[in-house]
Amino acid sequence: WERSLDYIKKKPEIEEVILSGGEPLLNSDSKLERVLSDISNIKDENDKQKIKFKRVHTRVMTFNPFRITDDLVKILADYKINEIAFNVTHPSEITPDFEEAVGRIREGAGRYAPLLVTHTPLLRGVNDNTEILWELFSKAYKNNIKPYYLLHTMPHTPYADKQRVSVRDGIKLLKPLWRHKSHVALP
Repeated sequence: WERSLDYIKKKPEIEEVILSGGEPLLNSDSKLERVLSDISNIKDENDKQKIKFKRVHTRVMTFNPFRITDDLVKILADYKINEIAFNVTHPSEITPDFEEAVGRIREGAGRYAPLLVTHTPLLRGVNDNTEILWELFSKAYKNNIKPYYLLHTMPHTPYADKQRVSVRDGIKLLKPLWRHKSHVALP
């Protein structure tokens, strides 16, 4: 962690940090707060806060929305997290508990409530269907979550050959939604 902090300090062009991978919200509140404090305390050459934007990418909402506690929401607000990106694959993952957790984030963070977006991996046999995608996007948007990215598996990801949907096929899936559905509700 110290090496990462040193790297960030030495690179003047870095102004944003994304907590992602390894599921950042599975860390304890105290560890997460320490990480955010460390990031927030990095100063630029003018002794001002160097990191302007802090984002969290998480899948926790789909398997443990109860992780969004009042204490966690306070940490997110105190450190002014700019964005939380929820990794959501299927509309069935946006449960009433997920929706309640979103409400806790918005209400508890108040003025400093982060922008909420979805990142949706496009997976063969799971959501490679226009109707399923629209159900997912509209369900997110109804909860004031912006569908932001439609992700394609990377070539060297394990099992990618079994789940990959091509970019061309992804475009074909979205095309029927263009001009017929609210563009702001589409990634």
